[in-house]
Amino acid sequence: MKFHVLALLALASCLSPEASAWGLHKAFVEPTYRDTYLVQPMLEGRAIRYCLEISDENRVRPSSLDQQVRHALGIYQRVLTQGLRAPKSNFEWVDCASAQLELKVRIADTETATNLGEALPVVERRSGRRYYQITLNPMPRSSPYAGGLNDTLAIFGFRFERFRQSLGRVGDLISTDPSAFAIRHRVSLGQVQSSTWPLLMHELGHAFALCDTYSADTFAQQAHPEHQHNLGPLPRIVGIMGGAGYMNLGHDDVEGLKAARRLVLGEPAAPQRAR
Repeated sequence: MKFHVLALLALASCLSPEASAWGLHKAFVEPTYRDTYLVQPMLEGRAIRYCLEISDENRVRPSSLDQQVRHALGIYQRVLTQGLRAPKSNFEWVDCASAQLELKVRIADTETATNLGEALPVVERRSGRRYYQITLNPMPRSSPYAGGLNDTLAIFGFRFERFRQSLGRVGDLISTDPSAFAIRHRVSLGQVQSSTWPLLMHELGHAFALCDTYSADTFAQQAHPEHQHNLGPLPRIVGIMGGAGYMNLGHDDVEGLKAARRLVLGEPAAPQRAR
């Protein structure tokens, strides 16, 4: 699953009306791999056990990535369980060999990868163990940034609690607009877009069954036809699944998470607006 980061796309998003599009992955809707996604365990309040596999600790520190993973999971949890009396999941860092692993986050060690990030459900042939794997590639061939992927906390240079506060509420302009975020923190737009945070948030969205919304073709290939919503030009969507380096979940991402929740809980589908 590709993650294209284009500065021009980000600026166009901020200047044009919001589109509306979300979709749930076919593999999640037709439950061949549904138990590898994180929606059901989080709704049930089960522990989300994750591991980190970092090839270059000089580029991304384990402690930094751990904080980012925990906070990202917390954001998805708040949205997914809003209004429910579901017990809150706890997040536990385990060894990658653990039989209870549900999420693996990798910092790749290859320079031959073509994408900044990839996400896919994994079923190991020998053991049958299932988990969701996210890969962040520091130096992909397609990266528009000369320095490649950078550790978010190293770029912004402050404690993670302050970074958490700077994201604001889900859907806030300062949270979803990378240009505004860069100006607020006096860094370049390129530094924001090439940091680990927006890429992690985007790829983690796939682990919660959300589809890419930056490309009409990609959207059509990924999304189940009965579990998608599209009312406008996909490249102009403001939100983490629309790419372009956004910092937080947007309205379309939230609607997709609500749809995933309805599917797991057997709730009736929300009425769709006219296309």
